[in-house]
Amino acid sequence: MSHLPEKKLFFQNAANLLRPDGKLVVADWFKAEDLSNTQLEADIKPIEDGMLLPPLCTQSRYVQLAEDAGLKTFSAPFDISQNVAKTW
Repeated sequence: MSHLPEKKLFFQNAANLLRPDGKLVVADWFKAEDLSNTQLEADIKPIEDGMLLPPLCTQSRYVQLAEDAGLKTFSAPFDISQNVAKTW
């Protein structure tokens, strides 16, 4: 999803397409919460530019977009990067 420029639209469409008992699991690249401008410029901007990404979101932003679209959160976000590090 990190390549999608309209993440709000993604969550709206997911809410419309899922069955009432359906589940959506999201695994994506996220930026950390509360990064300074220096950190954004030094660490995040090169990733966004190098991978031709729109601005990366935080996990909490995805949760907010999902809830705004009418989806319910049944698990708090958590970091799986150590479990998938060898795959990227």
